[in-house]
Amino acid sequence: MLKELTKEQKDLKKVIKDKWIAQLTSQKIDKEKIREGVEWMYQIAKIQKPKVIILRSPLEIQLGANLLNKQEMRQEVEQEVRQEVRQEVEQEVWQEVWQEVRQEVRREVEQEVRQEVWQEVEQEVWQEVWQEVEQEVRREVEQEVERDKKLKVFNFGYYLSAWYYDWFSFSDFFTEIGVLKNEKFNRMKELMLAGIYETIQLDGYCFVSLPPISVRKSNNRLHSDHFPAVKFADGYSVYALHGVRFPKELWTKVVSREMPMEEILKIVDIDQRVQAMKYAKNGIRDFYKSQNGKCVDSLDKLDIEARHVHYELWEIPKGEIFTQTVFFALYDCPSAQAKGEVREYAKGVPACKTVAEAMSWGMSSDDNVISPENWKLLIPLIHES
Repeated sequence: MLKELTKEQKDLKKVIKDKWIAQLTSQKIDKEKIREGVEWMYQIAKIQKPKVIILRSPLEIQLGANLLNKQEMRQEVEQEVRQEVRQEVEQEVWQEVWQEVRQEVRREVEQEVRQEVWQEVEQEVWQEVWQEVEQEVRREVEQEVERDKKLKVFNFGYYLSAWYYDWFSFSDFFTEIGVLKNEKFNRMKELMLAGIYETIQLDGYCFVSLPPISVRKSNNRLHSDHFPAVKFADGYSVYALHGVRFPKELWTKVVSREMPMEEILKIVDIDQRVQAMKYAKNGIRDFYKSQNGKCVDSLDKLDIEARHVHYELWEIPKGEIFTQTVFFALYDCPSAQAKGEVREYAKGVPACKTVAEAMSWGMSSDDNVISPENWKLLIPLIHES
């Protein structure tokens, strides 16, 4: 039984993790392997051999499943299929096949590996790959299809999907170190590595979406204020700011930094509204001003590299949004400054007259009270968190 990983095996964890994360946008596509692999999956599930249709995005496969027999179908579908849509394969069928393989894999690994090793690989491979998978793409596609009342939202693939890259990466690691020797898993792994991102599994047909050509993130969340956060080869894209999805039209207006604050405050989705406020022409200050707020104090400090760190104290009176007068400290992020980035933080503080009062209150605790005078002596990034 494997009681602990060797140094080489520990190094392999990162290799396997990076391999499956890279697969999320891999353009190394083997369509013949995909067709053969999908046909094999249908065979072991005892389902009729399907016509495998490979398209460029999850939206295309939704449209393909909906429009198999219609004139307005996309060209790729029209060239391959001119028959009516079949019923979706019952998920119970796929679940039975999948659970059989998963249980075989689990039994083989548990027999050869101590629980501590299992947990180590699960945490450093499985969970990290899971965090990279674009769960937002599914929701965005489903919502787009739902907006057209004439279309049906088909269930995306049961296990033949990037959603399960986490399990594949975990099992792949134990295969590579010789613990797992399961032919069904190896066949399924090769099928996924051939370029499957999403599938729709129908009786007689299987639609396959290839991976996106680009994914952009910040702090492990979908984000880009210059390009689509996710883009597929057919042009279908998902737009997001710090993990919050936006319709393209609204995203375009927000990132232009020209959207008036009164218009931003009318955005219904609160998460979108919060993100949009960060892109107001003058940042959060535009919001403060829209609520008749005023800057009552400001101060600059120098960090260890003689970079200016700017602080402001804002007072906002009782009004449409706030039921009483409130105060906010607005300040540069010292660690971002050190990286050459621009980032501001805002936090609510008690009624204060000066920046020093507000910031010293924010840094004080019951066991360590910092006076405004002492706060002024603290050096940003070194003494301030």
